[in-house]
Amino acid sequence: MSSNNELRNMPVMESDVKKMNIIEKNEALSTKPLVTDRPVFLWLEQNTRKILGKPLLQEEVLDKVVSQATADSNLIGILLFGSLASGTHTWKSDIDLLFVYQECDPTSGVANLIVEGIMVQYFFTNLPTLLENMENVPYLLRIFCGAKILFDRDGSFTPIVERVESYFSIHPDIQAEWKRLEDLHQVEKNGPACAQTSILVRWDEMEEKYSGGLRKRTFFRNPPGEIQDQI
Repeated sequence: MSSNNELRNMPVMESDVKKMNIIEKNEALSTKPLVTDRPVFLWLEQNTRKILGKPLLQEEVLDKVVSQATADSNLIGILLFGSLASGTHTWKSDIDLLFVYQECDPTSGVANLIVEGIMVQYFFTNLPTLLENMENVPYLLRIFCGAKILFDRDGSFTPIVERVESYFSIHPDIQAEWKRLEDLHQVEKNGPACAQTSILVRWDEMEEKYSGGLRKRTFFRNPPGEIQDQI
């Protein structure tokens, strides 16, 4: 189903590319939606796959994205989170990824792309920024809990994930607060899009509660408006 043009528009992550303008990167990765705008056709495709015993589109798309991303020697690790990681995904679920680089500019960002009618959203950050925020705002790194490590170049990424999971395991109050926000998010998803709260707002709420009102995080502090609308 994929076209050569579509694959050419997937993320380009050569090892010599360190500087990334988040708006330009996002626009470059956005491809014309295929069956995403026609959910009936996506539903038929996915159910046909189930009948034939073939994997859902999400699994094939994930393999393509990971295969291309890991060709970049600057990439340290890839984390899969969300419904696909928990096994609760449906025929229309998107794919949520975190890419951790040794270095990149900006130091954090997010981009969306469509591959074979499936939305792929990936956050990216560099290692120093991740480590800094693990020290200052570990309670914001909820996506690490229950996530799956898809790639760990030198074995340094796995201990980071385990450290965050350990933090949450000894802070049940923070776990409970995130559970409350996640339940609220599920309710919002069934309502109008304008009523949905972005992850940026959730992070602000958690910082207000656990940082004494201070802004301690160094990722996504002042993202461009275009990007903020997509998160």
